[in-house]
Amino acid sequence: GKVYGYSGCNELSGTYCIVKNEIELNPLISTMKFCMKTSGEASFLEFLNKKRFEYRIRNLRLTLQHRDKTVSVFKKVD
Repeated sequence: GKVYGYSGCNELSGTYCIVKNEIELNPLISTMKFCMKTSGEASFLEFLNKKRFEYRIRNLRLTLQHRDKTVSVFKKVD
């Protein structure tokens, strides 16, 4: 499938693969706008890239878990 998002300054997109109850985000690409206050943006993208997470979707929220701990929650925004 395809994923689109916003990482605080830049837009991102990429693909994902679901295997059993896990989701793997393939390398994400992002725009390269210059933003003053986005020191965590690169770390955020590195965190997501090429990792496999257990996932759950509930109430329009995607929860990613690793080793039975919630590591990130995303909310659908239009």
